[in-house]
Amino acid sequence: MVRDWSTDPTWIWYTSPADAGVSQIQVQVMDGQHTGPMGWDDDAGALFTVLRPNQPPALVSLKPDKASPQSAGTPVRWTALASDPDREPVYFKFWLKGPSTGNAWKVVQDWSVKNQWTWASTGYDGGAYSVYAYARDGKHNPATAYDSALGAPFVLSPNQPPKVTALTPDKKSPQSAGTAVTWTAKAADANKDTMLYRFWLKGPATGEAWKVVQDWSTNSKWTWTSSGYDAGDYAVFVYVRDGRHKPETSYDGRIGASYQLTVNAPPKLTALTPDKKSPQSAGGTVKWTAAAIDANKDPILYQFWLRGPATGNAWRVVQDWSPKNQWTWTSAPTDGGMYRIFAFASDGKHAPPNSYDSALGQDYQLINPLPINRVVVGRR
Repeated sequence: MVRDWSTDPTWIWYTSPADAGVSQIQVQVMDGQHTGPMGWDDDAGALFTVLRPNQPPALVSLKPDKASPQSAGTPVRWTALASDPDREPVYFKFWLKGPSTGNAWKVVQDWSVKNQWTWASTGYDGGAYSVYAYARDGKHNPATAYDSALGAPFVLSPNQPPKVTALTPDKKSPQSAGTAVTWTAKAADANKDTMLYRFWLKGPATGEAWKVVQDWSTNSKWTWTSSGYDAGDYAVFVYVRDGRHKPETSYDGRIGASYQLTVNAPPKLTALTPDKKSPQSAGGTVKWTAAAIDANKDPILYQFWLRGPATGNAWRVVQDWSPKNQWTWTSAPTDGGMYRIFAFASDGKHAPPNSYDSALGQDYQLINPLPINRVVVGRR
């Protein structure tokens, strides 16, 4: 019984959280003329549901994807888990305090439905930190407060930048221009972080301006392929970084070296000689020999060309680039006519692949053989 007999036909029910659920309301009526004090003349009832109050969300965990401690500069992803009895959207805010924030609390990810935050520190951020996550559903506390909070400590151990100790060519300076030189950088990282290298060159081939010749990569070697025209004094530098300290536009360490390329002369053809003097009968063989000199004693490559009746009077490569300085021309009996033979020479350090350093040609004549008339002598 919530109220005894009275003449007031209304009753106000002041509910509490304990009243959540379905309740039955029963009212009894009497006029005092029919039943006794313990009875009633009539009654009526109704079911009534009281909803429980809206519950705020509660953070149940805040965990990093990597256990503390970690080397400074290592990305750490934090995940906050919260439960909301009313299944309402939960908003999260992440805070950080430690050396990189001046040991003051700093919002590193403002209110959003994202329950994860990736902490991207640098190699200089070593020290002890506190990470906090706030949670709210927007139905209890304002954006300047929170419904639930959870924190965790984390330590970033100091991270040392890499140190580059040497930059060495595989061939001592000076070298003839056009000679391939492989440079090797030697560096060490106390934290065994992956190191990236960038190579620079300055000298006559770059217009005396610094030029990136191999951009950031894990390759600690660079092969310098100059041409025979690149003689002069050069400076070579390598930059090193581990990606945890300086940005891509800078470096953690560097070292340089000077290098000289001496003048390289292209080869020169001095003779192109057949083993048989012109003219010759078509259908035979003629061996051509090209003679060339190279002041730097570089290997010489040769290419032979032919033009005449057998090629439709168009230039044709009859022996492609090779160290062979001889070509044997085997003609057919019907190949008579005037021909032009050329030899090209290259050392691979001056002219591009589709050109040559030196060329020499000769005219040559093949004569169709005279027909043989057979005379048959018969008997009388």
